[in-house]
Amino acid sequence: MDKSVPYTETDTIWPEHHLYVCTEGSTSHQNHLLLRDRLRANAKLKEKYAVLKHRLADKHVNDIDVYVAGKTAFITEALKEAGMNEHQLADIIQQNQAVKNEAVNSQGHEIEIPRTSDFQELTDLWEASVRATHDFLKEEDIQFFRPLILNEFLKAVELYCIRGEKIWGFIGLDAVSYTHLRAHETDSYLVCR
Repeated sequence: MDKSVPYTETDTIWPEHHLYVCTEGSTSHQNHLLLRDRLRANAKLKEKYAVLKHRLADKHVNDIDVYVAGKTAFITEALKEAGMNEHQLADIIQQNQAVKNEAVNSQGHEIEIPRTSDFQELTDLWEASVRATHDFLKEEDIQFFRPLILNEFLKAVELYCIRGEKIWGFIGLDAVSYTHLRAHETDSYLVCR
């Protein structure tokens, strides 16, 4: 059994969770979609990428920065063949350089721990996201959960957010899984890597 994959056994090694956020239409967004399409269209390229990812994951199991940097040459070559321009490729190379202890999204905004004074904004974001994605909920359901989110749930998890002029997205983690993943629908495209 692979101990670096989350299982319920007590000897499991739990990796950090990394959330990657990019703005729709940005180079990062185009990178992900173009690479996805290239891999879907080319089975040999997909297999080569899978082998590379497994090799890097085995060798750098606890170092996401080196893992990401190790994929960069492959990714940029595939994107160049797909027609991405040199400026965009240089941007991707810069973003994928291994930088220790620095959590920054593609727009240069840091991932940060929100303050208690941000809880109202986080709750508003939660509500907007739920309304946009959970049309099966009744108004009374949202009104029931809103004070619980604001006054209890946000305090109960390890919170992280991305802030620009406003908080763009947030995630709440407990000991074993993510519990909230919310983003402004029109501002962000979420990708886990």
